[in-house]
Amino acid sequence: MSCRACANKRDNAFRQVKEVYIMGRKKNVTCGTLKQFYAIQNLVTMELVINVLQNGGNKTKYYNEEQFETAKKVDLYDYLIRCHANEVTKEGKSLYLNDNKSVYTKSGYSGFVDFATNETGNNITFLMKYLGYGVIEAVLSLCGNGSTLDTVGRVKIKPKMELPERAEDNKRLFAYLCSRGISADTLYKLVGQKLLYQEKEHNNIVFVNHECDWTEIRGSTTYKPYHSMAENSRYDGFWWFCMGDVKAAEQLYICEGSIDAISLYEFQELHGEPTDKTIYASIGGVSKQATIDRIKTLSKKLKVILAVDNDKAGKKCIESNSDLDYILPPMGKDWNEALQELKPCY
Repeated sequence: MSCRACANKRDNAFRQVKEVYIMGRKKNVTCGTLKQFYAIQNLVTMELVINVLQNGGNKTKYYNEEQFETAKKVDLYDYLIRCHANEVTKEGKSLYLNDNKSVYTKSGYSGFVDFATNETGNNITFLMKYLGYGVIEAVLSLCGNGSTLDTVGRVKIKPKMELPERAEDNKRLFAYLCSRGISADTLYKLVGQKLLYQEKEHNNIVFVNHECDWTEIRGSTTYKPYHSMAENSRYDGFWWFCMGDVKAAEQLYICEGSIDAISLYEFQELHGEPTDKTIYASIGGVSKQATIDRIKTLSKKLKVILAVDNDKAGKKCIESNSDLDYILPPMGKDWNEALQELKPCY
């Protein structure tokens, strides 16, 4: 088939998926539902479906064909040990998912097999199906390349992270976080640094980092927990703050969530520990090994300390990062529970 014929075929496939995307938006069909259905139907290639759906129907690509093929050939065993050690368990020369023990991969091979269903797939499919990656993130992560490329290999700027619209005030933000034991004074400081705000549509709490490339979103009600990331957040990004001069900082604590990071700061303040030369960071989940590795690289002049939850996943993270010091909550499962036990809620 000629190059022109291949291009025509892809363009026709693109138009087809875009029509499905628009139709799905009108009918409130989820992106995941469309993605799964049209991949099963083999109407178009998996990467085209997801590129279209994730980019709002726009024909945009952020990796080249060589990268795509390379990502599929990477030793998945080695990649998972390096970047997702907390989500897999070794068994001889094999790895299986902690959450789905029928899904295996072997050392020296690419791809995976699900012995329960006899399903097989490539590395990219594995990251998307079981680890929550988008196709662009999966390809770039497997290739170990933080930059993004278009189809002819030119460097292309990543799509800008989309922040939820701000609410007129932060009343729900203050009410909820103060009920979790965090002081209003600390919240005023963080709001003043433009590191968090209340969004308009659902009154969720938005934690946006200084670089504006990663955002964690949390619900503001106790009866309906909610946790997500803003669209186009950097896959190895993190949220952080420092109440003193960041240039004079001497240490950095890695916490699982933004509320935990703020709680650890308050916990140490109440104990009279120095906090003005400390950075408190949230990676948005204990399994984000790629983010931990990035922090290690960026923070060579700082003492990096794990401050994860006192549970099985947190302890596994500590084992996987034996080069780092760590602290665990002295009471409760996480740092917010420790804070709430230490002082009454506001």
